[in-house]
Amino acid sequence: MKTIFKKLSVVFLALVVFACETENTVIDDVFDSVENGAILRQVSSSGAIDLFNTASSVSVTLEYQDAENASLLSNVEVYLSFVDKNGTDDSVGQTLLTTLSPSDFSPSLYNLPETTFSYTFGGAMSTLGLVIDQINAGDQFVLNFKLNLTDGRSFGSGNANGNVSAVGGYYSSPYRLASNVVCLLPDGYMEGTYTLTETEAGGFGAGTVVSEQVTITAPGPTTRTINLTSYGMFGGFTSTFTVDLVCGEFVIGNQDMGLSCGGPNIFWGPAPGQDLSYDLNDDSSYTFRIAEDGGACGYEVEFEFTLTR
Repeated sequence: MKTIFKKLSVVFLALVVFACETENTVIDDVFDSVENGAILRQVSSSGAIDLFNTASSVSVTLEYQDAENASLLSNVEVYLSFVDKNGTDDSVGQTLLTTLSPSDFSPSLYNLPETTFSYTFGGAMSTLGLVIDQINAGDQFVLNFKLNLTDGRSFGSGNANGNVSAVGGYYSSPYRLASNVVCLLPDGYMEGTYTLTETEAGGFGAGTVVSEQVTITAPGPTTRTINLTSYGMFGGFTSTFTVDLVCGEFVIGNQDMGLSCGGPNIFWGPAPGQDLSYDLNDDSSYTFRIAEDGGACGYEVEFEFTLTR
């Protein structure tokens, strides 16, 4: 019996050793096949390209990290391009704007190399050989960052892993920053408390948009967000309505209201034929005519915002 137990113990030990060797082999294979690179984390960005101010600027803060205690940084090449969105074919491809060396970085909050880079509208036009007459609202300037390491490897928007290139997470490293050309608004323009009044009923009669006090906020330089209550005849539903103010005209896209009427979700968008211009010298009132699209509930409703702040 002792002989049997000894043999079983030897077999068990051999199986454990074999299993450990197999597991270690798999782990080793994983480590051998995975390449540790580097990231250029986009910490924050600010500013805007104002069509009427060549001194307006865009700024971005970048933090560098690699698998060797941030010791592999050689430099960062910064490229700028211009995208013509108005069909006049004035687009300009990537042009080297500057090169950032390790000395341009300083320790961040997490003791990693960090730098803040900015450029002006006027400087961008000069670099790309553009003049102001070629620039229109909605056009786009795009920064691309190429990260070069001391071991010869490079990383940019074309080869970044999807897990880090996605915008929004802590390790967000898109290596790219696009800035639309806008017309900046006066401080506080179309912000504050407004009275919302339904001036023309929708398909269900009065009460589609509940008259109430609403607060208009500015999540971006030219974006305004309005939280309102709609479909009061059904108890009311809180909705967020967003408009963009683009160089004298409201731009309103089709917006999912998160509701349905026995079919697809309801979308609100601008009704055709209305005047969507705004006056930079007067933000006291606005009237929007909204067309609904979706399901069997199609109608148009008109409502007015009147400043009460």
